[in-house]
Amino acid sequence: MASYFNRRFEENCALPKERDAYFESSVFLGAKALSQAEECEFTDCQIQGQESFIGAKSLYFGSSFLVGSANGSFRNAQDIKCEHGELNASSLFGEAEGIHIHDCALPRCDSSFLKARNVDIADSEIGEGKELFRESEGISINHSEVKGNGLFDSARKVVIKESLVYGDGGFKNCHDVEIHNSYIAGDNLFLGGENITLNHCQIKCDSSFHDVKTLCLIDCRIDGGEGLFTGCENIDAEIHSDLQSIVNPKSGKIECGKVAELICDSLEVEVIVHEE
Repeated sequence: MASYFNRRFEENCALPKERDAYFESSVFLGAKALSQAEECEFTDCQIQGQESFIGAKSLYFGSSFLVGSANGSFRNAQDIKCEHGELNASSLFGEAEGIHIHDCALPRCDSSFLKARNVDIADSEIGEGKELFRESEGISINHSEVKGNGLFDSARKVVIKESLVYGDGGFKNCHDVEIHNSYIAGDNLFLGGENITLNHCQIKCDSSFHDVKTLCLIDCRIDGGEGLFTGCENIDAEIHSDLQSIVNPKSGKIECGKVAELICDSLEVEVIVHEE
């Protein structure tokens, strides 16, 4: 195994296709520094160049930092693991596959997981990103905080557990989403899509849950709740809070507290109100 300590790589394509190497306390300034690299490990390193690891495979990063200029660093990469670091760049993992992020901060990361596959995020904080997981598939988020608008636009197979999710327009046209024991806040959530399940969640929203096919809410609370369930089909909702308005769902059952305004023209909808 080649080892590099306290090195500064300024040129573009510094070590293309590098194999089985260890880097410690090193800085990468040039673009595509380790494009198509494989089986490499990085500790206490700083990456500044664009597309530094494009097409790379099997890389591990510990306590390392990607700064704002390192956009697109892992595009089309595979099997990337980052722990205890900060990834402060955009479009990081576009069309990448097999991404594992643990105990990391991603403070500025627009479109960072665009069309990515098999992403596992735990104990991390993702801040103010737009369309982070658009058209991605196989997303697992645990014990994390995620902020941004349009976060999961057209994503598939998303599982979120014990996390905080903030932003408008999240989960538009999503398929096969499970959210457990989490807090979700934003307007225009869950527009379109299919097979959406929220279990023991606190939701703060208005104008949400529109045109969803197969929607299940188990033991949830909704704060706000104006203009809900319009056009939704096959609803099974157990909501332990009052709602401002339900507007023309298509089919299913909704159990909730008081409803200030109920507009329902469909004979295939049952609304059960529990007034305490």
